[in-house]
Amino acid sequence: MPTKTRTSADEESTDREPEVSAKEPEVFILDPYYGDINPGTSAGRTLFNNATKDLETNKRLNATIENAKKVLAHLEDLATKFGWGELVNLVEDNDGKKRSILRESKLLTVENVQNQALVYLCDDNVTNVPDDKIMSDLDPENDEDDRTKFYARVRSKMISKAIEGHFGSNTLTTLRNQKEKFRWTDSRGQIFNDGPTMLKILVDICNPTVRVGVETYKKKIENTRLNQYSHNVSSCMESIVTNYNMILEQEGSHDNIIRDIFNALLSTTNTQFYNYFSMKKMAWSNNNATFTVDELTTEATSIYTNMVTNGDWNKVDPKDAQIMALTTKVQKLEGKGPQAQGDYGKKKKKHNELDPRRTKYKGASININGETLWWCEHHKNPSKFPNGLYMPHKPEDHNKWADAKKEREAKYRKGKKDHPKQELKLQDSLKAVLMTNYAFSEDMADSICQDTQKNMEGKDF
Repeated sequence: MPTKTRTSADEESTDREPEVSAKEPEVFILDPYYGDINPGTSAGRTLFNNATKDLETNKRLNATIENAKKVLAHLEDLATKFGWGELVNLVEDNDGKKRSILRESKLLTVENVQNQALVYLCDDNVTNVPDDKIMSDLDPENDEDDRTKFYARVRSKMISKAIEGHFGSNTLTTLRNQKEKFRWTDSRGQIFNDGPTMLKILVDICNPTVRVGVETYKKKIENTRLNQYSHNVSSCMESIVTNYNMILEQEGSHDNIIRDIFNALLSTTNTQFYNYFSMKKMAWSNNNATFTVDELTTEATSIYTNMVTNGDWNKVDPKDAQIMALTTKVQKLEGKGPQAQGDYGKKKKKHNELDPRRTKYKGASININGETLWWCEHHKNPSKFPNGLYMPHKPEDHNKWADAKKEREAKYRKGKKDHPKQELKLQDSLKAVLMTNYAFSEDMADSICQDTQKNMEGKDF
């Protein structure tokens, strides 16, 4: 078997130290989630996927005041288990003190958390959140500072994806309504939601102190009507915008703000104004038009101002005038408006109270308020003696009057039976005018409508 001849080069090679492959630097951490995670590696991808795994739909949480303890405990568990670390627990407040978003949220603002995000989302010279919210490009392979920012971005992404996968649709909708606070994009247009900022907003949703204030302002907006401002649209819209801004300042949201603005505008007594915004609301309801708070309130104020200038604002629709006239009569009856006074005194009459001048016999006929009445013994006198009352018919015409009265009552009962919807529509119209034009409560308006119907029924005298 041939053998290899040994050369001087071979001899030299045996004198060299054997080459040793480069070792991976040893990192001392108690938990893999406490170290840097790169989803681009197999190990990093596994850690990332485990930390952002979605909950089953029926197990997802909703952030509410009532659910606050459960929500905060769940978030604390996620933060501890998956190493959310300094991005959540070491956020600087306005005095430079480190605070925890989960445990000291009331002492932090959204701006504090956004300022922290600038460190890993922007270049070092950026000190304020840019209007376009475009992240800086990174070169983590060759730049050590960029590598630090990269790992922070990964951690932020883990937090945002955990929130998106652990909370229900109502909570996520509330978060999306404030996306301008946490949504960024990279130079390629890819969306990046900053996890710590989302977390701050989520915790505030469960904060009773903040929520009570937000709910108060929302209720004020929901109950706003033009009659509260003497039908001055400008003042009404200014009030709504002020209350809405207070909600936003408390990091809150009001999903039904456009609906509530329309409801306030449609409480107008001006038919032209009502028809215009009724059509706009219909288009909005059918998703054929969109409006911002500023657009809708500004347009309403502008139209109102022009109508006032042109003398069109205080014009009343003839149909409304008829209903308002009826309302005025009802008000007098109820004592809500100027009381009708008879010639016989200033005492307020009760419903159906008989004029005492018709009960005392002073001759065959008398004149009351320009009307001639005749004494008719066929009617019962409240005083029992003498029997009879002064009536708008002569005694000899009593039977004819009685038959006519029965016929009227029969027609009324038949009409009431045959046209209940028309009667209900009239009552609804009267109720609307009472509440809109005269600021009656709903209960008072219902009561007056019922009493009005009773007074329309036939009486014995």
